[in-house]
Parts: sequence; structure tokens; C-alpha cells
Amino acid sequence: MLDLHAIHQQLLPIIRQAGAIVQSYAHPDDMGVSHKDEAGKDPLTLADLAVDRFLHEALGALLPEAGWLSEETADDTGRLDKELVWIVDPIDGTKEFTQQIPEYGVSIALAQRGQPVIGAVFNPATDELFHAHKGAGAWLNDQPIQVSARAELAGSTCLFSRSEAKKGLFTPLEATLTPIFAGSIAVKLAWLAAGRSDTFLTLVPKNEWDYAAGILIVEEAGGRCSGRKDVDLILNQARTKRPHLIASNGVLHEPFLALLENVPDGPDRR
Repeated sequence: MLDLHAIHQQLLPIIRQAGAIVQSYAHPDDMGVSHKDEAGKDPLTLADLAVDRFLHEALGALLPEAGWLSEETADDTGRLDKELVWIVDPIDGTKEFTQQIPEYGVSIALAQRGQPVIGAVFNPATDELFHAHKGAGAWLNDQPIQVSARAELAGSTCLFSRSEAKKGLFTPLEATLTPIFAGSIAVKLAWLAAGRSDTFLTLVPKNEWDYAAGILIVEEAGGRCSGRKDVDLILNQARTKRPHLIASNGVLHEPFLALLENVPDGPDRR
């Protein structure tokens, strides 16, 4: 039987070490920025690659039987046959990292039969480590966290991407919600779990490594995460990208879904 508590505790120093590697490249002269796309909107740094190598080795040693899915590693479809899979984003929010905006983090989830059972998001710029394992609650460093208690949707806050806002995707929601614009998907979900906002929304496609850890942390803090039809978010899929992601403090989830019924998804940037 999988000892989630023991694996969770062993993961914490590993993700902190990964964060230290990120920060060792934090000076612009050390980042070695390149881009994955011709438009230059999807940066890649030496830090992304160094953290990916470190985590592949460290997490592989922690659970040799687990598969591997990472933004910065060529996908091995052998993971689809594994009961356990590490789902990793070495730096979620690389653009913010390159701009020295402290809204990025290392994101690590362990999925078991398609469901997240351990999740950790570490922002090394602020020394905030959000973490959880299934059935045990959620934590920020060594303190337990909970989602907000707000019960009225009108005037509630919503974590949303600056880049999506620039495309006008938040405009239909402005009359009801107060936006909090921020970078990393993983960090925004962690903030929701800590009660720093009432809802979270992305209307453009995201990959599993962007949200796998964050959705567990939100749910263990008392919140809910879903698609538009409140369907379960199954991980370790052959196609890792999903069209949108909705999260809330739980109390607001149904009215939030109703508000979004006529709000269209945005385009895939890639």
C-alpha cells in the first residue's frame, strides 16, 4: 500500500532543492533564455532544463516504479500503462521568471490511476511551499490552509491571467467579478487554496503539468476544480491538454459555472 504521508514528507526537501536551483539562475545574465515558439511567447531557460534533470533523477529514485510526464521532457507514452505517474512543471510561469516577477513556481504532482494524490507548488521567490496529500488537508509551509468562505458571487475575486485579459477574455465577467491578475497557473491555484481569492479561471488550453498539483491542493483546502460541466479532471491522458479550467472555494462553484455558460473559450496560443 502506498504510504502517501511518507512520500509527501520526502518530496518537500526535493522541491525546495529544485527551487534553489531555479534561483541560482535568477540573474538575467544567467538565464540563457530561448523560445519554443517562433512568436517568442513561450520562453525556455537553463533553469527549466536544470530543474527537469534534477527532478527526473530525484523523483525517479523516490518512486522507481512511477512514470514521468514533464513539460521539459519528451513524452514517453509508457507512462500510460503506469499506476503511478509524476507530473512535473520545472518552472510554471517561466515568462514571469524571466521578467523577475515573483509569480512562478516548481509544480510536482503524483497521480495514481488518473487522480492526484500528492501535490506541491513551491515559489522560491517568496519562499512559499504549498502542499497536500489526499485526505490530509493542505498546507502553506507548516501551516494548514483553507479556501475563502465567501458565499456571494457578485463582487467576489477571480484569479486570472494577464495574457488572457489582454485578449479581452475577462471582459464578459467584469460586471460580476473582481479580477486578480497573476502569472503561473500553479501559483494561482495555490493562492486560491490559501484563501487569497474566491475563484480561479483560465479560458485557454492548459496541460496537465500546469494544474495537476494545484487542483489537489485546492480540493484538500476545501475547494472544487472542474471543467464547464463539472466533470472530473482525469490525469495521465494521452492528450495532456484540456480546453479550460475552473476552480472555486466550493460554495461558489455552481453559480460560477452558471455565470460561465455563455462565455466562450479562448484560442490555443500554441
